[in-house]
Amino acid sequence: MVISDAQKFIFVHIPKTAGTSVMSALAPEGRKTHPLCLTTKHETYPAFVERHGEQLACEYTSFAFVRHPLARFVSHFRYLKSRPRQFPEMAPIESLEAYAEAVERGDMEVIRSPARVMAQCEWTHSGETQLVDHVFRHEDLPDAFDKVCDLIGLSPRPLPRQNQSSFSLGSIAPTVADFVARYYARDYAVFGYEI
Repeated sequence: MVISDAQKFIFVHIPKTAGTSVMSALAPEGRKTHPLCLTTKHETYPAFVERHGEQLACEYTSFAFVRHPLARFVSHFRYLKSRPRQFPEMAPIESLEAYAEAVERGDMEVIRSPARVMAQCEWTHSGETQLVDHVFRHEDLPDAFDKVCDLIGLSPRPLPRQNQSSFSLGSIAPTVADFVARYYARDYAVFGYEI
């Protein structure tokens, strides 16, 4: 999460949705070390509102980026596998299919942190109610980031490309796509993504 008192914004950083790039671009105005933030950069907005109250949340413009659930799942797997020292629990997981199976059976030795596999709507919604003021799509970058800058009163700026991965969703095994469609069914429905 990044908070700016001067610009009165809260950026809700959902993992694997270009959040590191957005945080870097907002660094001059916002701080992830803000006193209202937890020590982790990933806190759901409902948890933030519960900790600080709706009054404070209403004083700031909140926004988040979401990503196609299948692309996010694949990107997350590739990120974890690319850092074997940081994520040694991924060593026995040799394929995306094996990762999907581990997540489906709730293997906490592999998952390690529930936030890793949490649905994006859990970061933005409380029940059926969207708490985050504005939700933008990762697929619409960088135009969506220009809209963010305009929304929070910042001059347009480039969005650095960090932790970027590229792959074709068409090359993903149908078993993985089917699992993601079931596991993240609410994200597909809430954010209007096609399966």
